Amino acid sequence: RRLRKQVTACYLAALCIIEIGTCFTGLLRQFILDAFKIDIRTMEQLTTNIYIRTTSCRIHIYLTYVFLRLSPIILVIVTIQRYL
Repeated sequence: RRLRKQVTACYLAALCIIEIGTCFTGLLRQFILDAFKIDIRTMEQLTTNIYIRTTSCRIHIYLTYVFLRLSPIILVIVTIQRYL
């Protein structure tokens, strides 16, 4: 309970959520592609609407890069906070 009151614990909890998001956006696409032969970036098997396919591809790429960029930023913030 006392760890919840520390700022570092909040940063590390956020880092954990970001890392889970990285795994879901990066590795889950590959798993679905290997297991079911469905690429969530193209969505050819699920819909013929070009706007849905384009939007899903852009959202997936955006979330992948956001999660990959947030992880080192949170680590730097934790390091600076612990140093100060």
